[in-house]
Amino acid sequence: QLAPTPPPEPPAEARRPGLPSWCPTWLLITLLALTLALRYGLNAFDSNVIDVGYAGVIGADRIEHGRTPYGTFPTDCGRCDTYGPLTYLAYVPFEVAEPWKGKWDDLPAAHGAATMFDVITVAGLLVLGWSLAGLRLGLGLGLAWAAFPFTAFTLSSNSNDTLVAAMIVWGLVLARRPVGRGLFLGLAIASKFGPGLLLPLWSRQPFPRVRREGRFRRLGAYVGGLALATLLTGWVLLLDGLDGVRAFWSRTIGYQMDRESPFSIWGQYPGLKPVQLAIAACVLIAAVAVLRWPRRLDLVQMAAISAALLIGFELTLTHWFYLYIPWFLPLVLLAVVPEWPAPRRPPPPAPAPLPPAREPVTTSA
Repeated sequence: QLAPTPPPEPPAEARRPGLPSWCPTWLLITLLALTLALRYGLNAFDSNVIDVGYAGVIGADRIEHGRTPYGTFPTDCGRCDTYGPLTYLAYVPFEVAEPWKGKWDDLPAAHGAATMFDVITVAGLLVLGWSLAGLRLGLGLGLAWAAFPFTAFTLSSNSNDTLVAAMIVWGLVLARRPVGRGLFLGLAIASKFGPGLLLPLWSRQPFPRVRREGRFRRLGAYVGGLALATLLTGWVLLLDGLDGVRAFWSRTIGYQMDRESPFSIWGQYPGLKPVQLAIAACVLIAAVAVLRWPRRLDLVQMAAISAALLIGFELTLTHWFYLYIPWFLPLVLLAVVPEWPAPRRPPPPAPAPLPPAREPVTTSA
């Protein structure tokens, strides 16, 4: 007789974080409001626009006039066409409101775009925390972002790097939905290409662990989200026909791979190139290995591993700057700011019942 089929393994329960703190909710709200007011006031009245913000305004101007940004920049920012298409598209509404005058002046469009990227990120952290554990966690995450010095530095530089953080945060908000996860990861890649390392990890369904049934449908939805992000941004390459497509690789990834820079140990000591390549290979292997490990994946693990991969990627960059810290900061905040309970494992299956004991057979004399 065949043994009965064991029941399917139940899914692990989702962990719900908390924000244990003496700080009352009204004080968290007040601190967040004051911090944001200080940040945005400094941006409006006492900040400058670096070349990264200038690049966004020029690219938006090119798109507005029906041209691709790649290979069409002026000489005073000739290598600023090195970012993904979403970086330039995101500046278009602000450039339309405050048109570029053809020179590197105050660039109010860059101020407006950088402020909006920060607002979108803070709003995403509020929604993310609220959806996980209520208003207090949302306020805690938003305040941790707003009070962090390097996010203020990025905002006061009017850089485009917070756009990457905004897309990653909203990808976490929609982590349960494969389409949303793929869409916002695709948009993050269309801003700066580094988040492409997260493609294998984010293809997995995080918290709670789901059953194997329907995994191909979920994977198809995730790929569909990535395809949608490509359609929403990739058309910029075709504004000048195939010229923009041909220029895209050489002006972006091709340029970055051969770029020289003093802003890292790799640029200062070229003899360390083998070490740099070895670390990069380890990061790539880890990015693929997370397809299978850890076996159980919930949101905090997804955030922590994503942060580790992005940090590992940044460690290998020849040109690195403080503006890149916001790329991984929301992931770190989600992992370290809340108090996460220990993961709960499903109870082991009950042992099979023993067969009934046979009564001893007696024979009469």
